[in-house]
Amino acid sequence: MSGSFGRTLCLLLPMLPAWSALTVTVPSSPIQARPGSDVLLPCAISGSIVLKRLAVMWKKDGITIAKYEHDFTTKRAGAVMTAEQLQVGNASLLLPKVHQGDAAVYTCFVILMPASAEKSLELRIEAPPVLSLEPRTLLLFQRGSVTCAASHFYPDTISFTWLRDGEPVEGLRSLPAVQGSDGLYNASSVLDLTPSVSDAGAHFSCQVNHTAVRGLLKQSFLLQVHARPVLHILTVPQEKNFGAAICLVSGFYPKHIKVEWLKNDILLETLNSRLYNLTDGTYSIQSAIFLKESDAEVSYVCRVWHESLDTPLKMTVNWQPRGGHDGISQMEEIIPKLSPITIASPSDTTSDSGVLVVSPSPGMSFWTGIVVFVLGLLLAIAAVILYYKAKLRSAAQRNVKQNTSEKSGFESLRSTGLETKPATPRQKSEHILIKNEGQDHAMPEAWTEMQSDSCTAML
Repeated sequence: MSGSFGRTLCLLLPMLPAWSALTVTVPSSPIQARPGSDVLLPCAISGSIVLKRLAVMWKKDGITIAKYEHDFTTKRAGAVMTAEQLQVGNASLLLPKVHQGDAAVYTCFVILMPASAEKSLELRIEAPPVLSLEPRTLLLFQRGSVTCAASHFYPDTISFTWLRDGEPVEGLRSLPAVQGSDGLYNASSVLDLTPSVSDAGAHFSCQVNHTAVRGLLKQSFLLQVHARPVLHILTVPQEKNFGAAICLVSGFYPKHIKVEWLKNDILLETLNSRLYNLTDGTYSIQSAIFLKESDAEVSYVCRVWHESLDTPLKMTVNWQPRGGHDGISQMEEIIPKLSPITIASPSDTTSDSGVLVVSPSPGMSFWTGIVVFVLGLLLAIAAVILYYKAKLRSAAQRNVKQNTSEKSGFESLRSTGLETKPATPRQKSEHILIKNEGQDHAMPEAWTEMQSDSCTAML
């Protein structure tokens, strides 16, 4: 303290009890500042301010680092306090590019003759962490991990805790804090999981303890579990001009799914089974269509929508007229010349030869595969029975109509005295009722009964 400033204090101190107009205000809460940032230490003065009667000192842990008495002097490099701001009652001190050594308790001491007042505040060089959790969805039965990342914090000391439904979780992997180019730190903790169906919807929390946070910093989430569907296509009968196709979809979770059949991008009316809950907790469903004959090759597409898929899963089966090239069911441009019962899933990979190599879903156990096969076989048998039953019924109806027509024509000719041989009737094609977006087409006579029987057989 200089001699003149000391003499001023000595003259004013006896007069302090008689003066009460001066007040000094500073924040009551500690000031947080990131390392390397510029920090303003607030100090407001109220009263009738005259610079000639004003003196201000800033102390750090009791040691004067800056003062104003007719002019400004400082021991802290870069510190700023201006007369213009003092004139309007602002005695704040600006500290540029603070570092850990600037953390301390600061006192703003003001003399406005003949009164004086002081207030203290705390500066902390720290930065609270920013938390993020990714991912929040894992694949069923596959080992995965959820990472709790804490970023941009200071100082580097930090701890992580995981909870599941309020209970601590063991076996975590915590990575040490690493300092970034901005002087702040980043760290993370990893929770490894191989989720089962029972883990779906479990409540997980990541808690962080850090000096810049009062209490605990926490983020929570509900674990989502997915299993991608796997497709099989079965044709009945297994001939190039089959009469029905069945799309078997299995191994998916959760249960909400949409299965469609398309012909030339037009939705077809389908017969769907009920939803089956398999032994491993995943689900299965079957969807069937009955086809009509055509003079040209026709492609039918089974399309599946599920929340585990980024894009819908598709499989194509080709119907060929009699006399066409060999092949019962083919995956167009994907799996040429393979069996009609073919698995295709988003996890499939392609071999060097360009043929898709199909690997079973990790969620499909041996018994799950048996269940799916049996269900598909039962559906196939029902479709075969319905298919041939419909053909026999249709043929019988045509024979009855033909005999009736021939008898009537013969009697008419005899009454006129003419005789002729009855012409051979032409075979009529059968058609399927296809309903799509309000469009109706030809319908076989036996369809109403087939639909009722097939619904009963499959459900």
